Amino acid sequence: MIQIITKRGQSGRPAFDFTVKQGANYLPNPERVFPDVWGRDPATGELVSLNIIANDIATGHGSPFSTGHVQEYGVSVSGGSEAIRYYLSTDYDSSEGIVSYNWQNRLNTRANLTYNAGDQLQLDFNLGMLRQQGRSASTVQPITTHIVWGSPGQLNTRFRGYLAQVPEAYHDVVGIEQVDRSIGNVRITHTPFGWLSHRLTVGGDFGNSRSHGYWPRHPDGAQGPFGTNSLGRKQVTNLRNSFITTDYSATATVEPRPGITFATSAGAQYYQRQTQIDQSLGLIFPVPGVETVSGAASRFADEDFLENKTFGLFLQEQIGLGNRLFLTAAIRGDDNSAFGENYEFVMYPKLSASYVISEEPFFEGVPLLNTLKLRGAWGRAGQQPDVFAAIRVYQPTTGPGGVPTLTPQNIGNPDLRPEVGEELEFGFDASLLNDRLALEFTYYNQTTRDAIVPRSVLPSIGFPGVQFVNLGEINNQGIELGLNANVLQLPHYNWDLGFTFSTNRNVVRSLGGVTMPSNALGQRHMEGFPLGSIFLQKVVQAEFDADGRVMNMLCEGGDPVTGGGPAVPCSEAGTAYWGQPLPRWEGSVYSNLTLFRNFTLHALVDFVGGFQRVNGDLAASHIFFRNSRTINEGSDPILAAYDRRNQIWQTGIHDGGFAKLRNVSGTYTLPSTWAQRLGASRGSVTLSADNLRTLWIAEDNTFGHRITDPEIRSNNDGLNAFNQEKWPQFTRVLATFRLSY
Repeated sequence: MIQIITKRGQSGRPAFDFTVKQGANYLPNPERVFPDVWGRDPATGELVSLNIIANDIATGHGSPFSTGHVQEYGVSVSGGSEAIRYYLSTDYDSSEGIVSYNWQNRLNTRANLTYNAGDQLQLDFNLGMLRQQGRSASTVQPITTHIVWGSPGQLNTRFRGYLAQVPEAYHDVVGIEQVDRSIGNVRITHTPFGWLSHRLTVGGDFGNSRSHGYWPRHPDGAQGPFGTNSLGRKQVTNLRNSFITTDYSATATVEPRPGITFATSAGAQYYQRQTQIDQSLGLIFPVPGVETVSGAASRFADEDFLENKTFGLFLQEQIGLGNRLFLTAAIRGDDNSAFGENYEFVMYPKLSASYVISEEPFFEGVPLLNTLKLRGAWGRAGQQPDVFAAIRVYQPTTGPGGVPTLTPQNIGNPDLRPEVGEELEFGFDASLLNDRLALEFTYYNQTTRDAIVPRSVLPSIGFPGVQFVNLGEINNQGIELGLNANVLQLPHYNWDLGFTFSTNRNVVRSLGGVTMPSNALGQRHMEGFPLGSIFLQKVVQAEFDADGRVMNMLCEGGDPVTGGGPAVPCSEAGTAYWGQPLPRWEGSVYSNLTLFRNFTLHALVDFVGGFQRVNGDLAASHIFFRNSRTINEGSDPILAAYDRRNQIWQTGIHDGGFAKLRNVSGTYTLPSTWAQRLGASRGSVTLSADNLRTLWIAEDNTFGHRITDPEIRSNNDGLNAFNQEKWPQFTRVLATFRLSY
C-alpha cells in the first residue's frame, strides 16, 4: 500500500531547516586491496609477480581509482494553523564514485498537507517526486576484472599488465540511467463517533526509467579495446512501473468496564502493479559518431508487459485487559491474479498476545527488574507465484514458409497456490537496573508449506521445460537478541553500549519427490540441507610423483550427491556438501558517547558468518587465467588435482564471514548563543566515515591467493553464493552542517 510517512509540520510560524553535506568517496590504498598477479617470465622461466596498480602509479599513469566528490543540499519548511499544517522539502545530491566515469545526480521533492475539517474529519495529502540520472561504472566488465586477472606477461604490452583493457578505455563507453518517479496518496480519516473511526487511503507509485549502454565505433573496429563491441553498439531499455493501491479500514472501540477494551477492525485492500519493458539493440555502426539504434546495421527490439492484482479482506479483534494484557486475533483473505484458475482465495489467520507482567501488584519489589513484557504470536502469510507460472503460454514464432505460428512455451498449472508460511514466535522485553539495561529476546520458528518447485514436464505432453507445482516444505528458525546498556551516566557524560545478534537455521524438509537441478556452481535445493546448498566434488587427498605430476587423487565418498563417506578414488566419487549461501548468524556492536551534552561520538561494528561463497575471481585466477602464485609454483597437490580434473569452482569456495567497522561519527550541537549569532534557533556539525576497516575475515584466501573484499556480492539474491568481477566497498567521509530557523 502506498503511504508516505513523513513530517506533517506543526502549527505556528514557518520553521526552516537547512542541510549541507560535503565529502568524498575513495578506495583506501587500492594497490593493497587487490592481490599481486603471478606468472613465468617467458625468457627465463622465472616466477615473477606484478602489482598492477602500483606499477601504473610508478610509471606515471596514475591509479585507475580516483576520489569522488559528494555534495548534498536540503531545505525544508513546515508550519500552518490548527486547521491546516504543511511540510515541504527539497533535496539535491551529487555523488561521484571511485572512478571518474561513475556518478549520480538526484533531486527529491516532498509536499505533505494536513487539513482538519473539524473534530471528525481529517484529510492528508502527500506527494513525492524524484528525478535521478547516473552514469554506471560497469556497463562492461569493470576495470577490477582486468586487475584481478592480469598477468606479468602483459606488462610490456599496451595493456600494461591488465588483462585486456586499460583504465582510460572506459571513458569512451557510456552507461546512463535516468529515473523519474512520483509517489502520492490521499488519506481521509473520519471519526463520526467517539467509538468509531474509519479511513480510506488511495495512493499510487509511478516510475519511468531509461537506461542505455553505448559503445562508439572505434577507428580500429573489432581490433579496438572492446572487441566486436568496438564496431559500435547501443542498447536501450525503457521501463515503466505503476503501483496503485486502495485501502479502507474501520475500527470500533468499546470499553464495557473500566480496564477492559475491545477494538474491532475490518477492511479491504486492492493492489495493482503493472510493468512495461521496451528494449532495443543496435549493432555495428557504419562510421564513428553514430549514436542511435536506428543508425546501426543490425537492429533488434523486444517488448514485455506484466500485470499483477491482489484483492484482500481482513477482520481483527483486539482486547485489552487492565492496560497490561493485550490479545489480538485476526484473519485475512487474499485473491491474486497469479493464482491458478482452480484456486480462488487463501485465508491467513493470526493470533498474538503481550503481557506487561511487571504491572501486576505481585511483581512489585522484584529486585533489579523494572519492566518485563512477555509476548508471543502465531500466524500465516503467503507469497504469490510468479506472474505467468500458472498460465499456459504459447510463444509466437515463424513457421515453415515464413508463416507466423505459435509454439508451446509454458505448460502452466491451474491448481497453483501461493506458498504459505506459518510462524510461531515468542519473546520478552525487559529493563533492569533503573532502566539502564534494556534486553529484547525473540525466538521464531517458521515453516513454509506448498513451496513452489519446478517439476520436469514429460516430453510427450508437448511443452518444454518445467511445471511449477506446490510440493515443497521449508523450515526456518532462530533467535534475535538485542541489548542496550547505559554504562555511564554523569551530569556531563553519558555512554551507551549496544549489541544485537541473530541466528537462522533453514532446512528443506520436503521437495515432494522432485529432484531439483543444480546450477553451474553446484547449488541446488536438497531435502535435509539448507536452501541453495553447494554440492561439488571434493578432493581430500592427492600427491605429486617424482616428476611433479599429481597422482593418487581421492575425493569424499558416500552418498552420490551429499557425500559424507570415506575417501574413494575421484573417478568413483560423486559430489559432496560444501556449505550454504545464507548466513547462520549476524549482529552488531555500537557505542554512543555524549560529552558535555553537546558532543556525541558514535561507532558501529557489524559482523556476519556461517556461510560460504564461491569467489569466481579466485577460482579463475587459479584454473583459467593461472595468475596465482600457487598454481604457478605447482606446490599444492589439492589445487593441482582440481586443475587436472578441470574443476574450477571448488578452488574459489571460502568461508564468507567478516566483521567491519561500518561507521564512526561525531556530532557537535552548537550552543544556543552560537546558533543565535547566525540567526538560527539551533545547529549542529557532524563528521562521519563509513566502511573504514575490515576487522576480521573468516577466510582471507584460497590456496594462498587473497580475497579482495569479503563483502562483494554479485547481486541481491541471498541464495546466490557466487561473486565475481565486482567493486570492493569504498570509504565515504562526510561533513554535515544543519541549521534550523
